[in-house]
Amino acid sequence: MRAATQLTLEPLYARAASVTADHSKSFYFATRFFPPHLARSAHAVYWFCRYTDDLVDECSDPEQGRRELDRWAAEIEHGFAHGFSEHPVLIPFLDAQRRHRIPREYARELIVGMRMDLNNTRYRN
Repeated sequence: MRAATQLTLEPLYARAASVTADHSKSFYFATRFFPPHLARSAHAVYWFCRYTDDLVDECSDPEQGRRELDRWAAEIEHGFAHGFSEHPVLIPFLDAQRRHRIPREYARELIVGMRMDLNNTRYRN
């Protein structure tokens, strides 16, 4: 099992914080009240959820969205099985998931929810 080194993790955790700050200012602000190790893990989890949601939301073709989601789900399962991924979003997420014993089922439930989004009709606002 290969584990990401701190040298690898630091820029990815910084990217996770940047994505959180750019896309959820109030949540990012709230994480400033967390101890630093929890804030960076929260940013990693946010980035993972955001990336997963964007796979579906940014895809105009539901079939392509399903393929992307299937590929992503396989990448997540590979990361769980081997403790490592080369995907920049998964590296800090897997680190946070291990450190805080986040149940793997939560990631799987997110995928299930995104699959449901693909089956829903979308309406213009």
